[in-house]
Amino acid sequence: APFRSFASMRDEWALKNRYISP
Repeated sequence: APFRSFASMRDEWALKNRYISP
């Protein structure tokens, strides 16, 4: 299952979201 890839993408997206908006 692509759970690992999804988790990694989610982590990266969360970091980007943090920079975009607090």
